[in-house]
Amino acid sequence: MGLANCVLSKTENGNGKSRPWGKAGGGCLLTGHETFENWNGWLLCARRGASSIRAGEAWQCAASVRAPEIADPKTMTTDVLLSEPTTVESPRFITPSKATAKAILRTENLCVDYPRRGWGQPGKRAVNNLNLSVWPGEVFGFLGPNGAGKTTTMNVLLGFRQPTSGQAFLFGSNVREPIARQRLGYLPEMTYYYKFLSAEELLQFYARIFDIPRPERERRIDLVLKLVELDGVRKRQIKTYSKGMQQRVGLAQALINDPELLILDEPTSGLDPIGRMQVRQIIQRLKSEGRTVFFSSHELGEVETVCDRVAILKQGELQVEGAINSLAQQHGCNLEQLFLKVIGYTPNT
Repeated sequence: MGLANCVLSKTENGNGKSRPWGKAGGGCLLTGHETFENWNGWLLCARRGASSIRAGEAWQCAASVRAPEIADPKTMTTDVLLSEPTTVESPRFITPSKATAKAILRTENLCVDYPRRGWGQPGKRAVNNLNLSVWPGEVFGFLGPNGAGKTTTMNVLLGFRQPTSGQAFLFGSNVREPIARQRLGYLPEMTYYYKFLSAEELLQFYARIFDIPRPERERRIDLVLKLVELDGVRKRQIKTYSKGMQQRVGLAQALINDPELLILDEPTSGLDPIGRMQVRQIIQRLKSEGRTVFFSSHELGEVETVCDRVAILKQGELQVEGAINSLAQQHGCNLEQLFLKVIGYTPNT
């Protein structure tokens, strides 16, 4: 386990308890775990993958770090990677080092061509040499105007379409292999469910598809319905739900298998302000649990609120990628202004 997998966490009062900022996972803040070593009011914690850690592993990792290699704890105000001592002002997502962490989603020179539809009509390259990496525990916004190639890329990741060339990987496995999709949840832009079913019956159906044992099935249904705030109407038929409620049923369906990665295609499409706010709050809760969320959206204000990093596509090609704050500083504008600049839109004056 390398130093980039270690995290320095400040204690609340020196009693060996750390502030519960979230679930342990790749790249996210580690808190709420047993204290392994207390050094001047700071805790040395470690993780191994996205699963629980054993005390022996963490103690070995903490003991391997010499005190002189660690920055003065008085200069630190939140969790930081030991390999990157720095001063920060508030809890933030830490992107894992590429040398020590594996991307949970990755594309390499991905190209997707659509054949010509009729005589004299040329084919279209929907995605052109896309290279993208999404790290465990981050919320990633996949942006672009209509026709930029966002949904096509998602279809490749989900196995709905084969790439013309290049490769795509989930959890280190090629997306051509079914095993790559066992740990993800998916919400399409347009959800179509049996309207005569209730939310509870729908989730029972999907839980059986995943072969979830009955006791665990009931527990997960209760959990996801509470998360999406539909527990009180779980026995009502879906056809009686509003558009926002139906979208939240879709999110519950995407979460029923307890996925590590969520792929959401326009999750707030067609929703009113209250519906968008509710979906945004759900994404923020998932983020606090350390899940990885990869989603497309045209609601740039919401993307700016919940995302750690974004990528902007134009005509199938990646134009900009990076942390939102870094992009704002680099280009001297907010995300909406950057988006319009990248796609070449000039408003009429």
